[in-house]
Amino acid sequence: MVVSSIHNSKVKSARRLRQSKYRKREGLVLVEGVKHVRDALSVGGKLLRLFVSSRVLEDPYVTDLVGSASSKGADIVVCTEAVISSMSLVQSGQGVVAVFEAPLVGASSLVDLMGAGGMGFVLDRLQDPGNLGAVMRTASACGAGVIVSEGTVDPFNEKVVRSSASTLFSVKMARVASVPAFVEHLKSARIKVVALDACSDRYYFDADLTGPLALVVGNEGAGISQGVLRAADEIVSIPMHSSAESLNAAVAISIVAYEAVRQRMKANNLV
Repeated sequence: MVVSSIHNSKVKSARRLRQSKYRKREGLVLVEGVKHVRDALSVGGKLLRLFVSSRVLEDPYVTDLVGSASSKGADIVVCTEAVISSMSLVQSGQGVVAVFEAPLVGASSLVDLMGAGGMGFVLDRLQDPGNLGAVMRTASACGAGVIVSEGTVDPFNEKVVRSSASTLFSVKMARVASVPAFVEHLKSARIKVVALDACSDRYYFDADLTGPLALVVGNEGAGISQGVLRAADEIVSIPMHSSAESLNAAVAISIVAYEAVRQRMKANNLV
């Protein structure tokens, strides 16, 4: 059966997920395109429903994707191109739209991750979806968890999903209402909180980043809130030529995160 009505209940439910309030309320996220859906599946994303245009059913990549989705128990819904377009957020879609379970965990599990010697990124009101997607890619690459504050761009925004190359499905991520309160909780758990701020005269490579660690990065314009800066154990900066005021937030946290990786590898005689 091919679904031809945009008023179909499954289609309407998926279309609502184009809005942040419904994604947050239902704990679901839309992913579009064969590669993004395949990548999300490959890193453990929980696929609930796959909508496929009848136009692309014979494409071998789509056939493989449908087979993978079916093997994982996902609901496969074949639709007309018009129905797929009603759910899509891109002008030239590939005829594939998927509904995944949002990969969120409780903040306590990330405290446990850091407390056991791991690393976490705390995002204080980060606004640019491209930045957040890039942060997710770094977190996935270095095994860090991500804590998203209220006021940060929705991590399941379609631009974040695309710019993260679906790596956000491989990252442990949690939402918190208050970054200052969460930072105090981290400190009580003996997790070192290091804030990244261009005004600091202490460079990141002079800090000890080998133990339980939380790296905090702030809003692209305003930076980290003063309450968080006051609560941080250390504030570090990245040396720059005098003509540069600051680095992109995603670039900055990547540089410091990989210094932490380097220090940890050196401490374990791996470099």
